[in-house]
Amino acid sequence: MSGAVVWQTRPIVLATNVKTYGENVIQALHALADYFASVLEAAAKGTAPWTDRTGAARQGLTGMAVKAATGIVIYLFHTVFYGVFLELKNAGRYAVIMRTMESNHAAIMGAARKLVGG
Repeated sequence: MSGAVVWQTRPIVLATNVKTYGENVIQALHALADYFASVLEAAAKGTAPWTDRTGAARQGLTGMAVKAATGIVIYLFHTVFYGVFLELKNAGRYAVIMRTMESNHAAIMGAARKLVGG
């Protein structure tokens, strides 16, 4: 039969393999994001520009990676109520979150691109 499609692998097997590959990529990206969340947390704690009084603000800096509907999100946040004042008051003199995220952005994106082959 000329022009007939001959499957070497059944379409259902191909679909299952593609789905499994996608799940594996998301799992690997989540592991990478978990790693970078801990890197960001350590960097923020180590470079926070304020003088500790109780140590609560520095100790409360937290990095976390969360799977979202469209991908993986890395959060870096304060757990003390006055963290927002450290970030926004005094012309950002004591801000640490955005500076830490920006200084690590290239490394995070480079690692993610390398992981997915892009």
